Amino acid sequence: MSFSRTDSFYLIILVFLAFIPCGFGISYNSLSSLDEYGNSPQINNARLASEMYSRPTIIAAAGENIVAAYLENVKVGTIPFKRIALIGKSEQGVLATIGSGLASDVDFINRLIRKDVMYSWERYDTLPECTRISYTISRIMLAFMNYSDEIRDGSIDILKDENGERINIGRPLGATMAVLRISEAGNPEIQIIQPSGIITAPLAKCFGKGSDAANDIIRKKFRRNMSVDQTRDLCIEILRDIIQHQNLTNISEKVPSNYMIVVEKLNVSDGVIIEKVHVQSNA
Repeated sequence: MSFSRTDSFYLIILVFLAFIPCGFGISYNSLSSLDEYGNSPQINNARLASEMYSRPTIIAAAGENIVAAYLENVKVGTIPFKRIALIGKSEQGVLATIGSGLASDVDFINRLIRKDVMYSWERYDTLPECTRISYTISRIMLAFMNYSDEIRDGSIDILKDENGERINIGRPLGATMAVLRISEAGNPEIQIIQPSGIITAPLAKCFGKGSDAANDIIRKKFRRNMSVDQTRDLCIEILRDIIQHQNLTNISEKVPSNYMIVVEKLNVSDGVIIEKVHVQSNA
């Protein structure tokens, strides 16, 4: 796994925080002692890292599309890097992920998921269901606790090495992941996996820094029957709103011109379409 200088800095902070509540030399909490977050300081710190070291990411189902929108530092004249990672595509639909938090952890999870999809395809000759991929990501999130679970569907377990031994991840992962799947009929499905391994299946959700305020607006304004353009516009409106009220770029002044709102649209026919939108409205 490769780390950028920024990721290395955040990783040092994450590891340091993981030891503060429990002291050096004390083992991680057992699975039986966990609630959603409060009884596991290590997972709680991973959740905080996934929020603190990322900007808000909104995902929403819209017709036969899934829309993702986020704030990004984009240099003038360059094409922004796609955050939606295509994991698999066939006549049965398209499967992708998008993550928020430590970029190296998101990349690590995506590499394992691509292997899992390959193993599942080799055995069943079909694109895995959204639930299967979400469950695998949940297992990856909890692997640092050496929780002994099995996949039990006959495919190769990505959490075991060539000798059948369970791989050692060693620490909680500071990332929140979303699995995106659109069937050949155009039915979108979203599942979000938190650092605790908990899986939810919303129609629209924001995660990352500033997500609490964004999700309040989503609950008030998002509707199931909105078109892809209406959904896009709402995501942009929400990001502009929370940018005005929260320091999302680690600066005290207004958002600089090199920050853009990036919108990605996922569908079966086109894959991922990406566009840049100015943070400040021209209206």
